Amino acid sequence: MAGDKIAHVELNSPKTKNAFSLETASELIKVFDSLESDSSVRCVILSGNGPDFTSGVDIKSFMGLYQKLQETDDIAHRAKLLRVTVERFQAPFKRIYRFEKPIICVQHGLCLGLGMELSACSDIRYCSRDVRMAIREVMIGIAADVGSLQLLPHLTSNQSLLSELIFTGRYLTPDEALKLGFVSHIGETKEETLEKAMDLAETIASRSPVAVQGSKKNLQFSRDKPFHVGLDYNAVWNAAMMQGEDLVKAIGAIVSKDDNVEYEDL
Repeated sequence: MAGDKIAHVELNSPKTKNAFSLETASELIKVFDSLESDSSVRCVILSGNGPDFTSGVDIKSFMGLYQKLQETDDIAHRAKLLRVTVERFQAPFKRIYRFEKPIICVQHGLCLGLGMELSACSDIRYCSRDVRMAIREVMIGIAADVGSLQLLPHLTSNQSLLSELIFTGRYLTPDEALKLGFVSHIGETKEETLEKAMDLAETIASRSPVAVQGSKKNLQFSRDKPFHVGLDYNAVWNAAMMQGEDLVKAIGAIVSKDDNVEYEDL
């Protein structure tokens, strides 16, 4: 735990530049399941231990799979082996995307392939000036399959540049990422960026968790829906949530000009 009501999750294989393996995938699911059920946690910061966020997929994870593929010539069996492996890699991204509490991703050092998708599954993205970001899957002969192609079109403002990055695998500069709208802050160092992220997390954690988590849920639901469908869902959501004490506390704080209102954990 990083601080009061804030959890700091770090990818923790610095010797391999936090390369993402099947073990990493399984561990991340467990971590986010635990944080989801912990009502005292209101915001999560995601980064990497050491200088790099992640160098992307751990190629060693595929060595055993490659051996199994050589053991059969049956196309259906080979396809199933590949599909199951891809789905195991996809699982933590699905989990993180549906996580109910805000996630602030701090990208630093290498942020390749899966690192871009981890950040895309987060709600807020900060990066340090030394970050080297790239959607690199094309460089290993595959189409990105854990979130980039599904999420980045919604998160960036220049579809032409996004296609260029995906088709070439070239590095994206921090300034380009900011211009694209993929990140909202560039820090000079990892430490400075983490400090900025912590300040933001503390502000978020001080707000009503009913309002914050409700806002995240409605943002995600409405992303691909017609305007009226999103509003209808929002109305039903607030019909329940506005009956709680947080609304009374928040209005009372505004009237009394008291910024120290305390909200119950959700």
